[in-house]
Amino acid sequence: IQRFSEHTDTIEFETMGKMVLLSGVILPILPDHSINHLVPLSPFKIWMAVVIISGISYAGYIVQKYLFPNRGYYLTGLIGGIYSSTATTVVLAKKMAIYEERVLDAGIIAATAMMYLRLIIVAAIFNLTIAKEILIPFCVFSGLGFIVSLLFLQAKENDMESAILVDANPLELGTAFLFAVLFVVMMSVTTYVTQTYGLQGLKILSFITGLSDIDPFVLSLLTGEYGVTQDQIVAAILIAAGSNNLLKGVYALWFGGIRKSFRSALVVSLLGAGTIAWAFWI
Repeated sequence: IQRFSEHTDTIEFETMGKMVLLSGVILPILPDHSINHLVPLSPFKIWMAVVIISGISYAGYIVQKYLFPNRGYYLTGLIGGIYSSTATTVVLAKKMAIYEERVLDAGIIAATAMMYLRLIIVAAIFNLTIAKEILIPFCVFSGLGFIVSLLFLQAKENDMESAILVDANPLELGTAFLFAVLFVVMMSVTTYVTQTYGLQGLKILSFITGLSDIDPFVLSLLTGEYGVTQDQIVAAILIAAGSNNLLKGVYALWFGGIRKSFRSALVVSLLGAGTIAWAFWI
Protein backbone atom coordinates (compact mmCIF):
# COMPACT_ATOMS: atom_id res chain seq x y z
CA ILE A 1 0.00 0.00 0.00
CA GLN A 2 2.84 2.39 0.89
CA ARG A 3 4.60 1.70 -2.43
CA PHE A 4 1.32 2.24 -4.27
CA SER A 5 0.69 5.58 -2.55
CA GLU A 6 4.24 6.76 -3.20
CA HIS A 7 3.93 6.14 -6.93
CA THR A 8 0.38 7.42 -7.34
CA ASP A 9 -0.07 10.95 -8.63
CA THR A 10 -1.92 13.46 -6.45
CA ILE A 11 -4.23 14.07 -9.40
CA GLU A 12 -5.24 10.40 -9.29
CA PHE A 13 -6.42 10.76 -5.69
CA GLU A 14 -8.22 14.01 -6.52
CA THR A 15 -10.02 12.35 -9.43
CA MET A 16 -11.00 9.40 -7.26
CA GLY A 17 -12.24 11.78 -4.57
CA LYS A 18 -14.43 13.67 -7.03
CA MET A 19 -15.98 10.46 -8.26
CA VAL A 20 -16.64 9.23 -4.73
CA LEU A 21 -18.22 12.59 -3.93
CA LEU A 22 -20.49 12.45 -6.97
CA SER A 23 -21.42 8.86 -6.22
CA GLY A 24 -21.99 9.27 -2.49
CA VAL A 25 -23.60 12.71 -2.51
CA ILE A 26 -25.19 13.25 -5.91
CA LEU A 27 -26.32 9.68 -6.61
CA PRO A 28 -28.77 9.43 -3.67
CA ILE A 29 -30.61 12.62 -4.70
CA LEU A 30 -31.05 11.69 -8.37
CA PRO A 31 -34.66 10.86 -9.33
CA ASP A 32 -35.44 7.15 -9.50
CA HIS A 33 -38.14 7.18 -12.18
CA SER A 34 -37.88 6.50 -15.91
CA ILE A 35 -36.93 9.40 -18.18
CA ASN A 36 -39.24 8.53 -21.10
CA HIS A 37 -40.33 5.60 -23.28
CA LEU A 38 -37.06 5.66 -25.23
CA VAL A 39 -34.96 5.60 -22.05
CA PRO A 40 -36.80 3.35 -19.59
CA LEU A 41 -34.22 3.95 -16.87
CA SER A 42 -34.03 6.56 -14.15
CA PRO A 43 -31.13 9.03 -13.81
CA PHE A 44 -30.23 7.19 -10.59
CA LYS A 45 -29.84 3.84 -12.34
CA ILE A 46 -28.01 5.39 -15.29
CA TRP A 47 -25.40 7.02 -13.09
CA MET A 48 -25.13 3.91 -10.93
CA ALA A 49 -24.32 1.93 -14.09
CA VAL A 50 -21.70 4.49 -15.09
CA VAL A 51 -20.07 4.28 -11.66
CA ILE A 52 -19.91 0.47 -11.77
CA ILE A 53 -18.51 0.28 -15.32
CA SER A 54 -16.00 3.03 -14.58
CA GLY A 55 -14.99 1.17 -11.42
CA ILE A 56 -14.27 -2.03 -13.35
CA SER A 57 -12.17 -0.14 -15.90
CA TYR A 58 -10.45 1.75 -13.09
CA ALA A 59 -9.39 -1.50 -11.45
CA GLY A 60 -7.65 -2.56 -14.66
CA TYR A 61 -6.18 0.92 -15.06
CA ILE A 62 -4.65 0.92 -11.57
CA VAL A 63 -3.25 -2.59 -11.93
CA GLN A 64 -1.63 -1.90 -15.31
CA LYS A 65 -0.24 1.50 -14.31
CA TYR A 66 0.96 1.06 -10.74
CA LEU A 67 1.02 -2.52 -9.50
CA PHE A 68 3.03 -4.06 -12.35
CA PRO A 69 5.48 -1.39 -13.54
CA ASN A 70 7.84 -3.98 -15.08
CA ARG A 71 5.20 -6.19 -16.64
CA GLY A 72 5.92 -8.00 -19.88
CA TYR A 73 3.93 -7.79 -23.07
CA TYR A 74 1.80 -10.81 -22.20
CA LEU A 75 0.78 -9.43 -18.82
CA THR A 76 0.14 -6.11 -20.54
CA GLY A 77 -2.36 -7.89 -22.76
CA LEU A 78 -4.05 -9.66 -19.86
CA ILE A 79 -4.43 -6.54 -17.74
CA GLY A 80 -5.26 -4.36 -20.73
CA GLY A 81 -8.15 -6.66 -21.58
CA ILE A 82 -9.80 -5.62 -18.32
CA TYR A 83 -9.34 -1.94 -19.11
CA SER A 84 -9.81 -1.88 -22.91
CA SER A 85 -8.97 -4.76 -25.21
CA THR A 86 -9.23 -2.50 -28.27
CA ALA A 87 -6.76 0.06 -26.93
CA THR A 88 -4.44 -2.76 -25.86
CA THR A 89 -4.54 -4.27 -29.34
CA VAL A 90 -3.58 -0.94 -30.90
CA VAL A 91 -0.69 -0.38 -28.48
CA LEU A 92 0.77 -3.88 -28.89
CA ALA A 93 0.28 -3.82 -32.67
CA LYS A 94 2.30 -0.60 -32.85
CA LYS A 95 5.05 -2.37 -30.90
CA MET A 96 4.85 -5.24 -33.36
CA ALA A 97 5.57 -2.85 -36.22
CA ILE A 98 9.01 -2.38 -34.60
CA TYR A 99 9.65 -5.73 -32.91
CA GLU A 100 8.43 -8.95 -34.46
CA GLU A 101 8.00 -11.09 -31.36
CA ARG A 102 5.52 -13.90 -30.81
CA VAL A 103 4.84 -12.63 -27.31
CA LEU A 104 3.19 -9.56 -28.85
CA ASP A 105 0.84 -11.89 -30.73
CA ALA A 106 0.18 -13.63 -27.42
CA GLY A 107 -0.58 -10.32 -25.69
CA ILE A 108 -3.05 -9.20 -28.36
CA ILE A 109 -4.91 -12.51 -28.25
CA ALA A 110 -4.89 -12.54 -24.43
CA ALA A 111 -6.49 -9.08 -24.36
CA THR A 112 -9.39 -10.37 -26.44
CA ALA A 113 -9.70 -13.47 -24.25
CA MET A 114 -9.97 -11.18 -21.21
CA MET A 115 -12.65 -9.10 -22.94
CA TYR A 116 -15.00 -12.09 -22.88
CA LEU A 117 -14.49 -12.55 -19.14
CA ARG A 118 -15.00 -8.83 -18.56
CA LEU A 119 -18.34 -8.92 -20.38
CA ILE A 120 -19.44 -11.90 -18.29
CA ILE A 121 -18.71 -9.93 -15.11
CA VAL A 122 -20.57 -6.87 -16.41
CA ALA A 123 -23.56 -9.00 -17.38
CA ALA A 124 -23.58 -10.74 -13.99
CA ILE A 125 -23.76 -7.36 -12.24
CA PHE A 126 -26.63 -5.94 -14.29
CA ASN A 127 -28.56 -8.95 -15.56
CA LEU A 128 -27.72 -12.31 -14.04
CA THR A 129 -30.13 -14.17 -16.33
CA ILE A 130 -28.35 -12.91 -19.45
CA ALA A 131 -24.99 -13.59 -17.80
CA LYS A 132 -25.92 -17.26 -17.42
CA GLU A 133 -26.83 -17.43 -21.11
CA ILE A 134 -23.58 -15.91 -22.39
CA LEU A 135 -21.45 -17.83 -19.89
CA ILE A 136 -20.87 -20.91 -22.06
CA PRO A 137 -20.08 -19.23 -25.41
CA PHE A 138 -17.93 -16.53 -23.84
CA CYS A 139 -16.02 -19.05 -21.72
CA VAL A 140 -15.48 -21.20 -24.81
CA PHE A 141 -14.05 -18.36 -26.88
CA SER A 142 -12.10 -16.97 -23.94
CA GLY A 143 -10.61 -20.40 -23.30
CA LEU A 144 -9.68 -20.83 -26.96
CA GLY A 145 -8.05 -17.42 -26.91
CA PHE A 146 -5.99 -18.22 -23.83
CA ILE A 147 -4.89 -21.58 -25.25
CA VAL A 148 -3.69 -20.04 -28.51
CA SER A 149 -2.03 -17.14 -26.70
CA LEU A 150 -0.11 -19.57 -24.51
CA LEU A 151 1.03 -21.47 -27.60
CA PHE A 152 2.45 -18.23 -28.97
CA LEU A 153 3.96 -17.50 -25.58
CA GLN A 154 5.95 -20.74 -25.69
CA ALA A 155 7.86 -19.35 -28.67
CA LYS A 156 8.59 -15.99 -27.02
CA GLU A 157 11.96 -14.36 -27.54
CA ASN A 158 11.84 -11.92 -24.64
CA ASP A 159 9.06 -10.73 -22.38
CA MET A 160 10.90 -8.28 -20.17
CA GLU A 161 9.72 -5.26 -22.15
CA SER A 162 6.45 -3.52 -21.41
CA ALA A 163 4.08 -1.24 -23.25
CA ILE A 164 2.35 1.85 -21.93
CA LEU A 165 -1.39 1.58 -22.38
CA VAL A 166 -3.89 4.40 -22.49
CA ASP A 167 -3.06 6.90 -19.75
CA ALA A 168 -6.59 8.28 -19.40
CA ASN A 169 -8.10 7.67 -15.98
CA PRO A 170 -11.58 6.13 -16.48
CA LEU A 171 -12.72 7.98 -13.34
CA GLU A 172 -12.08 11.36 -14.95
CA LEU A 173 -15.39 13.20 -14.77
CA GLY A 174 -15.30 14.01 -18.49
CA THR A 175 -14.84 10.34 -19.32
CA ALA A 176 -17.64 9.30 -16.96
CA PHE A 177 -20.08 11.90 -18.30
CA LEU A 178 -19.25 10.94 -21.90
CA PHE A 179 -19.98 7.31 -21.08
CA ALA A 180 -23.30 8.34 -19.49
CA VAL A 181 -24.27 10.25 -22.64
CA LEU A 182 -23.29 7.34 -24.89
CA PHE A 183 -25.23 4.96 -22.65
CA VAL A 184 -28.41 7.04 -22.91
CA VAL A 185 -27.96 7.55 -26.66
CA MET A 186 -27.44 3.83 -27.28
CA MET A 187 -30.50 2.96 -25.21
CA SER A 188 -32.61 5.44 -27.19
CA VAL A 189 -31.28 4.20 -30.53
CA THR A 190 -31.77 0.56 -29.55
CA THR A 191 -35.36 1.22 -28.46
CA TYR A 192 -36.13 3.01 -31.73
CA VAL A 193 -34.48 0.35 -33.89
CA THR A 194 -36.21 -2.58 -32.18
CA GLN A 195 -39.60 -0.86 -32.34
CA THR A 196 -39.17 0.16 -35.98
CA TYR A 197 -37.13 -2.62 -37.59
CA GLY A 198 -37.50 -5.52 -35.18
CA LEU A 199 -35.00 -8.32 -34.69
CA GLN A 200 -33.16 -7.82 -37.98
CA GLY A 201 -32.64 -4.17 -37.14
CA LEU A 202 -31.25 -5.12 -33.74
CA LYS A 203 -28.78 -7.55 -35.31
CA ILE A 204 -27.54 -4.96 -37.80
CA LEU A 205 -27.25 -2.36 -35.04
CA SER A 206 -25.29 -4.84 -32.92
CA PHE A 207 -22.78 -5.44 -35.71
CA ILE A 208 -22.35 -1.72 -36.44
CA THR A 209 -22.01 -0.83 -32.76
CA GLY A 210 -19.37 -3.52 -32.32
CA LEU A 211 -17.12 -1.47 -34.58
CA SER A 212 -16.73 1.06 -31.76
CA ASP A 213 -16.85 0.98 -27.94
CA ILE A 214 -19.31 -1.81 -27.13
CA ASP A 215 -19.70 -1.10 -23.40
CA PRO A 216 -22.52 1.50 -23.70
CA PHE A 217 -24.42 -0.73 -26.13
CA VAL A 218 -24.02 -3.92 -24.10
CA LEU A 219 -25.04 -2.06 -20.96
CA SER A 220 -28.14 -0.73 -22.70
CA LEU A 221 -29.06 -4.28 -23.71
CA LEU A 222 -28.60 -5.56 -20.17
CA THR A 223 -30.70 -2.86 -18.52
CA GLY A 224 -33.27 -1.81 -21.12
CA GLU A 225 -36.74 -3.06 -22.04
CA TYR A 226 -37.10 -3.58 -25.77
CA GLY A 227 -39.90 -6.09 -26.21
CA VAL A 228 -37.56 -8.78 -27.51
CA THR A 229 -36.79 -12.20 -26.12
CA GLN A 230 -33.89 -13.10 -23.86
CA ASP A 231 -32.28 -15.16 -26.64
CA GLN A 232 -32.42 -12.16 -28.95
CA ILE A 233 -30.64 -10.00 -26.38
CA VAL A 234 -27.98 -12.69 -25.99
CA ALA A 235 -27.56 -12.88 -29.77
CA ALA A 236 -27.16 -9.11 -29.98
CA ILE A 237 -24.42 -9.14 -27.33
CA LEU A 238 -22.63 -11.98 -29.14
CA ILE A 239 -22.79 -10.13 -32.46
CA ALA A 240 -21.46 -6.91 -30.91
CA ALA A 241 -18.58 -8.75 -29.23
CA GLY A 242 -17.75 -10.64 -32.42
CA SER A 243 -17.87 -7.48 -34.52
CA ASN A 244 -15.55 -5.77 -32.06
CA ASN A 245 -13.06 -8.61 -32.49
CA LEU A 246 -13.16 -8.18 -36.26
CA LEU A 247 -12.34 -4.51 -35.71
CA LYS A 248 -9.38 -5.47 -33.52
CA GLY A 249 -8.16 -7.78 -36.27
CA VAL A 250 -8.19 -4.86 -38.69
CA TYR A 251 -6.40 -2.65 -36.14
CA ALA A 252 -3.72 -5.29 -35.65
CA LEU A 253 -3.05 -5.45 -39.39
CA TRP A 254 -3.18 -1.68 -39.81
CA PHE A 255 -0.88 -0.72 -36.96
CA GLY A 256 1.37 -3.78 -36.92
CA GLY A 257 1.68 -4.47 -40.61
CA ILE A 258 0.24 -7.42 -42.50
CA ARG A 259 3.40 -9.52 -42.41
CA LYS A 260 4.17 -9.10 -38.71
CA SER A 261 0.71 -9.10 -37.16
CA PHE A 262 -1.08 -11.51 -39.50
CA ARG A 263 -1.07 -14.34 -36.95
CA SER A 264 -2.72 -12.46 -34.09
CA ALA A 265 -5.10 -10.64 -36.45
CA LEU A 266 -6.21 -13.98 -37.88
CA VAL A 267 -6.82 -15.53 -34.45
CA VAL A 268 -8.75 -12.51 -33.14
CA SER A 269 -10.82 -12.34 -36.34
CA LEU A 270 -11.61 -16.06 -36.17
CA LEU A 271 -12.76 -15.63 -32.56
CA GLY A 272 -14.95 -12.78 -33.75
CA ALA A 273 -16.41 -14.75 -36.63
CA GLY A 274 -17.07 -17.70 -34.34
CA THR A 275 -18.82 -15.48 -31.81
CA ILE A 276 -21.09 -14.03 -34.49
CA ALA A 277 -21.82 -17.51 -35.86
CA TRP A 278 -22.84 -18.66 -32.37
CA ALA A 279 -25.34 -15.79 -32.25
CA PHE A 280 -27.13 -17.13 -35.33
CA TRP A 281 -27.01 -20.67 -33.99
CA ILE A 282 -28.88 -20.04 -30.73
